[in-house]
Order: sequence, then C-alpha cells, then structure tokens
Amino acid sequence: MKQSRQRRQQTDRTLSSVAIAGQTVADVLSCWPQTVPVFIHYRLACVGCSLSRFELIADVAAIYGINPDGFLQDLRQAIDGSDSNSSPMDCEEERDEG
Repeated sequence: MKQSRQRRQQTDRTLSSVAIAGQTVADVLSCWPQTVPVFIHYRLACVGCSLSRFELIADVAAIYGINPDGFLQDLRQAIDGSDSNSSPMDCEEERDEG
C-alpha cells in the first residue's frame, strides 16, 4: 500500500515536471514567481528576457547546457515549497480561460 502511494506520488511529480518542461519561461515565471531564484542560481538570463515568451523550459536547459533533470527538480521544489497550491496543469487551464 505504501509503495503504491509512493509510486503514484513519483508519477505525479514526473508528470508535473514534464508539464513544466513544456511551458514557456514567461508562463512559469508568471504562474510561480518564486521560481525566479532558481533561474538566478543557474545564472540564466531568462528573467526579464524578451525571448522568455517563446522559449520552453526544456529548450532553456538545452541552450544553456544545464542538467534538465536537476533544473526541473529545482523548479518543482520552488513551486512545491511555496504557499501556492497550483499545479502546472492549473496554470495552463487559467491561461487558456483568460
């Protein structure tokens, strides 16, 4: 039972990381401003960049040559550690409705 719950939580985290990887930098920063320090930690010039509306998180990792898994994990931790209860899917739904 415990292993099943852990496996489900891991799957949920993986799916949310995939959802984050498929979002633009601007969307991630807009939905979760608490991720700004993660971008700064990785020395990414994404915060305030005009291309952030077009670049996907996965693309940024490739462009800057950083470990995408570590970057996504750090973004996920910043999101999970905040007071925000929204998931990547929630943010996409809000953006589609707006």
